Amino acid sequence: MLAGRGWEPTLRALYPAYEPVRFGGRTFPVTVRPVPPGTDLDAVLGDLDPTPPPGFDASFDPRGAAEYRAYAAAPPRQGLHDGPTYAAVRVRDTADGPRVDARPGSYFASLATAEALEREFVEALAADPDRPVPPADLPRRAWLHERLADPVRDGRFRAGALSVATTVLLPRPGGHAALLVRRSWRVRTHPGFLHVAPAGILAPPDRSHWREGFSVRQTVYREFAEELFGLDLETTPEAGLLDSAPVRALLDGGAAELHLCGVSVPLLHLRPEICVLLRVHDPALLRGTRNWEVGRVLELPLDEEFRPLEDVTPDLIPAAAGALRLARSQVTALS
Repeated sequence: MLAGRGWEPTLRALYPAYEPVRFGGRTFPVTVRPVPPGTDLDAVLGDLDPTPPPGFDASFDPRGAAEYRAYAAAPPRQGLHDGPTYAAVRVRDTADGPRVDARPGSYFASLATAEALEREFVEALAADPDRPVPPADLPRRAWLHERLADPVRDGRFRAGALSVATTVLLPRPGGHAALLVRRSWRVRTHPGFLHVAPAGILAPPDRSHWREGFSVRQTVYREFAEELFGLDLETTPEAGLLDSAPVRALLDGGAAELHLCGVSVPLLHLRPEICVLLRVHDPALLRGTRNWEVGRVLELPLDEEFRPLEDVTPDLIPAAAGALRLARSQVTALS
């Protein structure tokens, strides 16, 4: 998808104010905003308006309505259900770093309004990956640009689900290693591609507890236990998450430390992702059974300054490159 040259001039022309991330010998279509060291994990969350109902809003591009209805009408299957999400409303800068405001959203609404932008772009690029994509081939994105001066920061007219990605940093002789996972072929987005892990959607426990679930820290704990240890969250209530064995091990004994890194916005789907660093001191912390979303676990070797010892491959998704770049900034600031 990103092996060709056409995507970069296309996105630079569309978003000249946002520099794509350079990491591991490659440029990726993602922009990042770091936070100062020591920022609390939940401080990045801004205002939450819990009143708008989730679902496909009348303000969205009507071309996404049929896709939304098709998802809703399909038989339920693993990893594909219209769960509640927090739709990003805006990313704003403050003196203490970026803040993300949000409203209630749903997973299917995100697929039909945000991920749809990425699919449109990839399909337009597929015919000739080295050729810039003309605006006429991106009607969904053009519709959004007609309504927003800055769609990178402004999340209106769509329901891009806010997500959290954690870069796990392991000690290794002469440097570090970052944990990567090759995503299972059963996941809905980016199957077979590489991402940092754990990573997942910021989501409330249900559609009646929007304020209670608006927490980066709680999301990190949940995804850590679910993705890396196979904890069944259908049978483990949110209230019991802190008592689960994986989270107790994470919190007890100084085996690891958590740091907020910042916010990334992948320019293909324009859906913000909050990035966290999990610095592991005892690798035994990660011994567990991965869940169905994880196809294969890999390590990215890094030197003492968090630079990859070899060029990364083009199957690293942009969100992963953004998370790794922000983690590097945080490691440097903490050193």
